[in-house]
Amino acid sequence: MESSIKILQIDGVLGLFKPFYLKVFRNSKWEYHSFTTQLLAVRANGQTVYTFHENETMEWHFSEDDFHYKYLSESSSPYHLDSQGTIVGLGKKVRIVNKKAKLTVCGVIEKKWIFAGDDQGSLHIYDWKFASHVKTFTDHQGPILAISVDSKA
Repeated sequence: MESSIKILQIDGVLGLFKPFYLKVFRNSKWEYHSFTTQLLAVRANGQTVYTFHENETMEWHFSEDDFHYKYLSESSSPYHLDSQGTIVGLGKKVRIVNKKAKLTVCGVIEKKWIFAGDDQGSLHIYDWKFASHVKTFTDHQGPILAISVDSKA
């Protein structure tokens, strides 16, 4: 996973994501859900949370009244890094520009951009709709370990 633990608060509900389980604190108690495959990444989009696992994506809905999930098909799974370091999503694979580099992190602004950082210090920007390369920035002096994207900025 991008980090060993990810904590999200959505609509008064606290989600604690670990590689093989999720703990949710709502209505003054903890609920537990274990994963059958290791968690690779977590992404929040409003009140919806996506968890990306080897060969599966889960869509979670959190609220004080409800806590449920569903499995997404490959063609509806949002863009993310898979276990081989390839950006996949919406039934597509993104062609990597620098074949010598290994992608380390992926960020997305839905329906606009895909951002990918690599171990050589490059930040790659791709068009969301066509998964085509737009621009690469090479100014960073080390591996890119995290990307924070904000669609409201």
